[in-house]
Amino acid sequence: MKKIFLPFLIICFLFAGRRIPAEWETQDGIWLQWPLQFEHWMRPEMAEAISAIQNYESVNLIVQNQNHLNEAQNQIQDHGGNPDSVIYHIQAHNNAWLRDNGPVYLESDNQLIINNMQFDSWGGLVPNYEEDNAIPCMIAQWLGLPCESLDFIMERGNLEFNGAGTLISNWDCWIDRNSNLNQSDLEVILMDIWGLDQIVWTYGHSQYDVTTGHIDGVARFINDSTVVVSQYADPNDEDAWIYDAAAETISNSGFHVIRMNMPGYINYYNWIIPAIYVNWLQIDGAIIGNAYNIPEWDNEAQEVLEFLFPEQDVILLFTPEVNLSGGGIHCITNDQPSLTLDSSLELEHSAGWNLVCLPLEVEDTSYNILFPESTEGTLYSYDGAYISDITLIQGEGYWLRFNEAGSTTIIGTPINELTISLSEGWNLISGITNSFNISNIQDPDGLIIAGTVYGFTSGGYSNEEILEPGKGYWVRTNGSGSIILIGE
Repeated sequence: MKKIFLPFLIICFLFAGRRIPAEWETQDGIWLQWPLQFEHWMRPEMAEAISAIQNYESVNLIVQNQNHLNEAQNQIQDHGGNPDSVIYHIQAHNNAWLRDNGPVYLESDNQLIINNMQFDSWGGLVPNYEEDNAIPCMIAQWLGLPCESLDFIMERGNLEFNGAGTLISNWDCWIDRNSNLNQSDLEVILMDIWGLDQIVWTYGHSQYDVTTGHIDGVARFINDSTVVVSQYADPNDEDAWIYDAAAETISNSGFHVIRMNMPGYINYYNWIIPAIYVNWLQIDGAIIGNAYNIPEWDNEAQEVLEFLFPEQDVILLFTPEVNLSGGGIHCITNDQPSLTLDSSLELEHSAGWNLVCLPLEVEDTSYNILFPESTEGTLYSYDGAYISDITLIQGEGYWLRFNEAGSTTIIGTPINELTISLSEGWNLISGITNSFNISNIQDPDGLIIAGTVYGFTSGGYSNEEILEPGKGYWVRTNGSGSIILIGE
C-alpha cells in the first residue's frame, strides 16, 4: 500500500495519464457491505437490491462473520435472488454504506488502481469507523490491485465523474471533513492524482442531510456532457435553492442540464422522506433506483429514466429504511469498473486533402502530434464557414492536407459513446472508435436528412452508410440539436 501526500510540483510528473472511469462504462461487478445489527432494518431492502443487480452483474458482499453470511443468503433467497452466485468476503466493517467508505477506482498505465480516501464516518456521525477505513485496501488485496491511500477525508458519494476529465462535487462536504483545506490547493492535487481537467463545485446542503450534501443526491452525469439535477416541485421548499443553484453552476460550466422532478415527501411511520429519484445505480444493462410507493410519482420517474436510458432496463425499488437512514440505492453500492485498455488505430491517408477525426481519447489532441506527416496550417473545421484549427475534438470532422500518401498510428482510450451537437445545414462529424452504422444513430428530433451522409476519398465524395474510425463525414440536417452514437 502506498500513501500519497506529495508537493504540488512533483505530483504532475508522477500521475500523468490517469483517469477515473464513468459509472456507465463496463463494470466487472457491484460491491456491498451487509448491515450490522444497528442497521439491521436495512437488510431486506439490501437483499432485494442484490437480487435485482445479480440479473445483470456479479455481486460481491462483505459480511461481518459466518452468521451474517448465512442470514444474507436467506434474505437474498427470500427476495427472489440466487445466494449461491454472490461472492462473499468475511471482513470486519462498521456500516452498510460502501459507496462512501469504499474504493475509488482509477486507470493508469493500462492498470486499475484503488484509491483509499480517509473515512471518518461523515464527520464523526457514527463513533466507530476504523474498520470501514481499511476496506478499500482490503478490496484491492482481494482483487490483486495496487492501493494508494490519500491524505484527505472524503466519501465517494460526493464524487461525480464523467470519465472525460470532469468532477462535480459539493464543497460543503469537503470543508466539513477537512477544515484546513484550501480549495485552490485541493484542485491542484485532485486534478493531478485523478487526471482531471475541470472541477465543478456546488455549495449548500439541507440541514437534514447527514452527509453534508453528497452530490449523488443532487446531480448525476448521464453522459460526458449531460447532467441530471433534481428540481423541487415546490419552489418555496427550504431546500429548493440548493438544487437550483447546483443546476445553474453546472450549466454555466458548459454542461447540458436536465431537471428531474422531486415531487414531494412521503410519511414513513411519521418520518418525512424526500422523494429524490437521482440516486440511481447504473450497471451493465440496467438502472436501479428508488421508488416511493406513490404511483403517480414513481411512474413519472420511471418514464423519465427510460427516456434518459433507452438501452437500459429501469428498476425502481421501494427502500424507505435505506432512505430514512440517509441515502438510496447508489449509496449502499460501489461499482467496480472493467479495465479499459489503450487501443491503437492505423489510419491511412491519401496525398492531398483528407477528411479526418479524433477516433480515440488522447492526452494531446494537437493535429501535428496526431498526424505528424500532415502539412502545417491545414487543419480546418466547419461551422457555417471553414475555421482554422490546431486541435481536434471528438465527434467533429476536419479537413487536413498531406503531401504524400501514408498512414498514422494513434494510441489512446476507445470512444464508445458520443453526443454530437449539430447546426442546421451542413456539418462535419465523425464516429466512435469502431465502425458505426448510421442507422444506429439516435436522432430523436429527426435532424439528419436521409441520404446526406458523405465521405471523401481521393476519388471524390461518396454516399456512406458506415462511419469508419479516423474519418470525417459531411451530414446535412433540417435543424439544430444533438445526436447520440453508442457502440455495442
